[in-house]
Amino acid sequence: MCGDMMIRIIDSIEKIRKLFEISKISKQNWEEYFLNTCPKLISTIYEDADKYNYDEQIIPLFENIRSNPSRLDNLHMNFMLAVKDLEIRMVDILGETIDFTIIFYLGLGNAAGWAFRQGDDGYLLLGVEKIIELNWDELLDLQALLYHEAGHLIHQKYQVDDLDKDYDGVWRLYIEGLAMVIEQELLMNESYFHQNKAGWLESIRRLENIYINDFRRRVNLRLSTDDYFGDWCNVFDISDVGYYLGHKFVRRLLEKYSLNELLKMDKLKVEEEFGLLF
Repeated sequence: MCGDMMIRIIDSIEKIRKLFEISKISKQNWEEYFLNTCPKLISTIYEDADKYNYDEQIIPLFENIRSNPSRLDNLHMNFMLAVKDLEIRMVDILGETIDFTIIFYLGLGNAAGWAFRQGDDGYLLLGVEKIIELNWDELLDLQALLYHEAGHLIHQKYQVDDLDKDYDGVWRLYIEGLAMVIEQELLMNESYFHQNKAGWLESIRRLENIYINDFRRRVNLRLSTDDYFGDWCNVFDISDVGYYLGHKFVRRLLEKYSLNELLKMDKLKVEEEFGLLF
C-alpha cells in the first residue's frame, strides 16, 4: 500500500471573492469562474450542473454566502489548516498513498464534497456554499468532510469498476460506510460523525433496530433507499441515517476482514456479507 504521493491544492478563494463583487451572479458569471478554476473538468462539471435549476437551487446558496462574508473567510482559513497534514495522516494512520487534486470550489449545489476519478486523475471538490449552509466550516467538521471524501478516493483506487455503477442499496451503504470509517480512523475517533448536530446520533441510536429492519426490508423488496442519504431527505424525520448504518455495517465487517481487504471487496461479496451480518 505504499508508493509516491502528491496532493495538489487549487485554492479559488480570490476568484470566489471577485465573483461576489458582482451584484447578481448570473449563470454565465459562475460558468466563467469554474472554466478558469478547473478547465480540465469542464464536461464533468457541466454534467453535474445540469441536475440543478440555477436560479432556484444555486443562487439562494450563493446569496447566503454574500450575507455572511465572515463565514467564507472562516471556512477558507480552516480549509488551509485541514489540508496541511492530510498526506501525513493518510500515510501514518492508514499506510495509504494516493495522488489527487483538492479544489476549494463554489457551485456543487447540494453536495458539500465530491470525490471522483477522471481518467487516471483523482479530484476532491469541496462545495463552499453547501458547507456553509450545513455549518460545517469549523476545523473539525471540515477535516472530517475532507477525510470522508479522501476515503472515497482511496476506495476508488482499489476498485476495477466505477463505484457509482449500481450505486444503490447495499452497495451504496457499503461505499458510504467505508468512507465514514476511514474518516473516523483519520480523526482517531471511532465515534465521530460530522453529521452529528442537534442530537442526530442519539436519535438514530434510539431507533437503530427500526432503521436496520426498514433498510433490510427495502433491499429485499428492491425498494429505493435514496432517502437514507442526503440532508434534503429523511427517514422517520432524521436525515443521513445511511451514513450511520453504513458505518455500523463496515465496523462489523472489520471484525472479519482487514481494511485493505474491504477496499478490494466486490459488490457480490458485500451483498453476501450484508445478508449474513445485517
